[in-house]
Amino acid sequence: MNVYQKFARITGILLIIGTAAGIISLSILGSINDPNYLIEISTKEDQVLLGSFLQFIMGIACAGIGISLYPVVKEFSEGLAYGSGGFRIIEGMLHIVGAGILIVLLVLSQEFIESGTPGS
Repeated sequence: MNVYQKFARITGILLIIGTAAGIISLSILGSINDPNYLIEISTKEDQVLLGSFLQFIMGIACAGIGISLYPVVKEFSEGLAYGSGGFRIIEGMLHIVGAGILIVLLVLSQEFIESGTPGS
């Protein structure tokens, strides 16, 4: 098997995993887009946790795509390989940070519900 075929298969699998995880997480988390989102998030804890996990998987897959394509792109241009791989890793890290923010938002919404309405 050609080395490029191996990297192409790995990249394809990661691309499919990342895309599927992103689409599923958007369909799960799209239902909490409400003006009272702090109340909605606390009532849909399982959905938010699953959506956050799927975003984490998408972030890992995005970073993996950049890493798996690096040797192939390096054959053509080393600078382009560094840029492509680096920006894919940055994209993956941003997805992972977004997943962490969802968990923090879940905790915030639970605290909001526990505190009740503020006094005037």
